[in-house]
Amino acid sequence: MAKKLLDVISIGYGRQLFQDTNPERLRMEECATMCRSLTMVIFTHIDDGITKQTVDNLTIIPTNSSSRWVMLYDAFTIINNLIKGCDHQSLVITSQDAFETGLVAYLISVRHNIWWCIQEHADAFSGSYWRQETILNRLRYVLGKYFLRKANVIRVVSKRIESSIKLFNIKTPINRLPVAIDTSAYLPVHSSIIKRPVNKTEFQFISVARFVPQKNLFLLVRAFRKVYEVCPHARLVLIGQGPQHKLIQDQITKEFGLQSPDQGPVIMMSWTDDVPAFLRGADAYVLSSNYEGWGRVLIEAMCAQLPIVTTDVGCVGEVMQAGVHGIVVPVGDCDELTKAMIVMIKDTAAYQMYKKNLQGLPVHDLPGTHFKSYGQDWVRTLGVN
Repeated sequence: MAKKLLDVISIGYGRQLFQDTNPERLRMEECATMCRSLTMVIFTHIDDGITKQTVDNLTIIPTNSSSRWVMLYDAFTIINNLIKGCDHQSLVITSQDAFETGLVAYLISVRHNIWWCIQEHADAFSGSYWRQETILNRLRYVLGKYFLRKANVIRVVSKRIESSIKLFNIKTPINRLPVAIDTSAYLPVHSSIIKRPVNKTEFQFISVARFVPQKNLFLLVRAFRKVYEVCPHARLVLIGQGPQHKLIQDQITKEFGLQSPDQGPVIMMSWTDDVPAFLRGADAYVLSSNYEGWGRVLIEAMCAQLPIVTTDVGCVGEVMQAGVHGIVVPVGDCDELTKAMIVMIKDTAAYQMYKKNLQGLPVHDLPGTHFKSYGQDWVRTLGVN
């Protein structure tokens, strides 16, 4: 814990923080208990209809901006007004990334000469997938490398991200802290509720994800179609939401020659707060992402004792171990993903070995599961002496 209580101003995107039961909101409430005050300024649109919230020493302020780009100006103005009259010796600003929120934080830190911590949750620097998604991401990539050098400290969530940043020969100190999750809901011992949308005689893969390019669900659907040709009793359940929902539906229809995506072996479900029950109803978890900062869903799947097929991203190698908890394949490799899923179905001995290893998993020793100490650890990563 820091030697003195800090006044922390955070800038980010998490509109879900205004929901008082949201896991991220609960994490930040825990962090606020370790600060004199924690004020979070969140990029929001005026049409979102969100209002300022205060709980104890946590305050969450929406920018309520008229457009995406005005959010930068509005956030700067809000924070600039907050800082007036503050004791700068106890003040820290932290940005959710090294990009748009980093720009605002950089300007504030220079103007007021205050401590700045970049929170790097995404794996934007270790490969080319993220920056190839859009032209804007390429600009962000250049800007991000500059800001990483200007911050006082960087907090990352995984060894993978830490290693990628160090390749740039950046001298800024780096502290590592995974995003904490409350694992209790995912442990079979804590609930007998099981939800399974397909017949128990069928082998069910499940994937919980935002429907965005990062998750590469097109690769997963393509690979699963090949799996289905060999193992017609296989099923795939996709739970989530996002801008690519319709495109993924269309691909499912095309890959399986269907009139409607609801008729085939792939089931798409909207986001639900009851994910643990669906995990417990599945046979294996599959992740097809191009990149992940941490990939806490893998830890959730491990807690639910689900053998895993995953691309080599996030906490793979740091928490999820190939050959111990499941199978790891190269990013973007459809053939290897297909083979791994078939092995998971057909190789009973390997599958049972993964299950046994997961059943004996010391869950509370895993990185990212220490929820009760997260606030203290989070303040420590701000790097203020």
